[in-house]
Formats: sequence, structure tokens, C-alpha cells
Amino acid sequence: MDAKRIPFKNWKLIIDRINKYLPIISRITKNSLKLTAKISKPMKCEKLILHTQVGFIDPFYTSMIVGFLWSTKGIFVSELTKYITYKPKVSSIKVQPFFNIEKLSLNYEGIFVFPLGHIIIVTYQLVRFYLVNKTLIKEVSK
Repeated sequence: MDAKRIPFKNWKLIIDRINKYLPIISRITKNSLKLTAKISKPMKCEKLILHTQVGFIDPFYTSMIVGFLWSTKGIFVSELTKYITYKPKVSSIKVQPFFNIEKLSLNYEGIFVFPLGHIIIVTYQLVRFYLVNKTLIKEVSK
């Protein structure tokens, strides 16, 4: 099979569309990150327990998955602390490997607290976010 090249005029069309849509996509992304920060700022994490037990028959695969799970949990907690107040009274994050045994177990417990009036504020901000992004999308489709 011979690979066919995309004609030059199609490349120009693709690049023109990227140049047209990229600023709008970046504005929507920026707005959604601001909204996420506003919504989650008053939230507090009082309890977080993440226990994972994983095992494969091949110890090599077990070690690879355990390393991946530790890095994923680290990124999760890092992103969590970026947006909410993370000062749990109870915190436990574990990944327990089982070599030569096939096993997968996940235990998650968490208590997240936020003020009741925050629901009204979040609803208002979600409606506002929807309306702003709706107009941005209409601009693109013209």
C-alpha cells in the first residue's frame, strides 16, 4: 500500500482552522480552570483513604503497575491540594503489591466538606460559565 499525501490546499485549510479555533479553545480552557478554582476553593478534605492491592502472576508486571499507581496517586493528591484545602485528620495512601498472585482491590474513603451557601454560588457560576462559553462557540460557528 502506498501512503497518499494530503494535498497542499487541505493542509492550508487545516492550519487556518487551527489558527481560528486555538484562541477560542484556550479561552474556554482558561475559563474552565478559573471556574474549577472558584468552585473548589472553599472545599476542605477532612478524610482521605486510598488503599490499592494489586498483583499479577509475573512480578515484573506487578512492579510496573505498582510504580504507575504510586505516580498516579501522587499526581492526584498534588492536583487535589492545588484546588482545595487539604488538611485531613485521617490520611492514608497505600499501594500493596502481591507478587505471583492475581489480585486487584481498591478501597476509597473520603470526606469533603463545603459550606451550604456555596451550592448557590456554584450554580450561579455554572450558569454564567455556560452562557460565556455558549457565545464563544457561536463566534466560532459563524
